[in-house]
Amino acid sequence: MKNKMVLGILIIIMIISAIFMGVNSAEVNTINKTNTVQKANTIQTNNKLNESINNETVKNSINTVETIKPVKEENGAKVKEKSVASVETSEEYITEDDLIYSSKYLVKEKVIYRIDPKTSIEKFKKNIEVAKGNEIKIYKGKKEVTSGYIGTGMTIKGENGQEYTTSVIGDITGDGIANQVELTIIIRHMIKLEGWELEGIEVAAADITGDGKINLLDISKLINYIVYGSWDYEERETPNAPQIKVISEREENEEYYIDKVEIKIEENKSTKNAKTTYKITGSKEQEETEIKEGETITLTGEGEYLITAYTYGIEGNRSKGANRLIKIKGKQIEPEEPEDPEKYTVTYNPGEQGLFAEQKTENLSYGEKTPEFTGEKTGKEGYTFAGWEPEVAETVTENVVYTAKWSQNKYTVTYNPGEQGLFAEQK
Repeated sequence: MKNKMVLGILIIIMIISAIFMGVNSAEVNTINKTNTVQKANTIQTNNKLNESINNETVKNSINTVETIKPVKEENGAKVKEKSVASVETSEEYITEDDLIYSSKYLVKEKVIYRIDPKTSIEKFKKNIEVAKGNEIKIYKGKKEVTSGYIGTGMTIKGENGQEYTTSVIGDITGDGIANQVELTIIIRHMIKLEGWELEGIEVAAADITGDGKINLLDISKLINYIVYGSWDYEERETPNAPQIKVISEREENEEYYIDKVEIKIEENKSTKNAKTTYKITGSKEQEETEIKEGETITLTGEGEYLITAYTYGIEGNRSKGANRLIKIKGKQIEPEEPEDPEKYTVTYNPGEQGLFAEQKTENLSYGEKTPEFTGEKTGKEGYTFAGWEPEVAETVTENVVYTAKWSQNKYTVTYNPGEQGLFAEQK
């Protein structure tokens, strides 16, 4: 209890000190509000803060700030590990619209949050997974960064055009380090000192606890980190991919389904989840849609359908994609030949105006090519052959009579007056 009281007094002293430095320092008045690095340089010139932080009395006064016993330590940050049950899912992958996935960091809305201070570029890359076939580059402003620490506000760019911004815990200045400079900036922001308002990604970095607020708890955590080089926090839960199950039976010895397929998506409940979604691409396009527990998806019609499903955590981060390719092929109805093949006759009939003899072809088998009419299609004077009724089929399927159709010829009669005539020509 005594130690906690000392800590509280210390925080109050820090706030008063920050106010004093903000009001009385001539350098502060000349700083551009939006330039955090310039603010940091001003703070670093004031040795009073460094002396107060490094004082042995401070170390002795905050040795009981946190009582959580850590399980592992990464970059000076002690992390309580959570055991996550592994489940067998359909093939999991990082989709093109995600580019980056991480079970270590909080990845959502194109921002990578909760990166520990003093995380090297090399270690950062080991803690993320990138969509297959893509490579990433890291930039600070317009300059590519290949070594040193990952810092708040850096940009991760993928070959597919996707971009992510980084947020390092406690790092306001973008150098990847959380120290007394950040502590002063956060205090001045918290007490709403004019000219020290944090904006955008800086706010996320200043939220040490990750609870969406910047308050005394964040300040105490940062003091503990500055003095001891470590802090305690619970590792963020990353949801596991759901399972995509096909309820329909697969056609025997084939890689496709027949007629219609019913799909069920099962959420992995080993973590606290907000929702599960799916989308369809391929022969049918459907945008990402939430699916409730117990709902099913029905696919109909020939084609290939790629089902992709995700589960979202309570903090907005989502799992890798679980995917399943569904191929549907309709039943092919083939004409069946009778057990005792029947013989058929094809007849070509001249019709009312035709003069040619009727032609019959007998003893034809089912499916055999229809015989052609071999005679001359002659008709009565003034008529021209105009085809067969019905239209001749390619193959024999029954007894059939094709009757010739005829069109009547049209003529013109003209009365001409001749050379000596005076009447008009009549047609």
